Amino acid sequence: MPFKIIQRLQFRRLHNKKHFAHSSIAWQDIKSFILFVSPRAAEEATVIARFIDLLKKHTVRVKTVEFLKSKKETSLLPYTYERTRIDGSHTNLLGIPKTSAVDGFIDQHFDVSIDLTDKDNVAAQYLGCAIDITMRVGIHDSNWDCYELVIPNVYEHITDENLLSIIHYLQKIKP
Repeated sequence: MPFKIIQRLQFRRLHNKKHFAHSSIAWQDIKSFILFVSPRAAEEATVIARFIDLLKKHTVRVKTVEFLKSKKETSLLPYTYERTRIDGSHTNLLGIPKTSAVDGFIDQHFDVSIDLTDKDNVAAQYLGCAIDITMRVGIHDSNWDCYELVIPNVYEHITDENLLSIIHYLQKIKP
């Protein structure tokens, strides 16, 4: 329990520093995505890979951050994408990513982030707050208010239909 309190204090400090203003972006103006994933099975990884391919057809750049439980765990994503692996060795005791793990992209701007990780993935939530992102899409979590577009908890079973619904809603947004 004390870890949760300290984590929330870290997020609040970051939240106050960033001055979040909920915003949106038109589909045709999206040039970069950052995708937070942690596939648990080969089937989910295949669905996520198809989603990444679909996003790549539309945008200039798709960056994938894959969260693994341990250093020994192997990536399930079948293709080589612009990807960063973050496992337990890349986070501090609170679960927050170390600077060395995120140096390559923490200071970059992304138009849209899509968080498909477990709702308790502290590293993904922290990065979603720390990175300069115009619009954040995430799975519903009543303890987290960082997202502009909230989707139902698709993480129980990630399917093509779930991910296509995200694209559908993004295409409907008029800033």
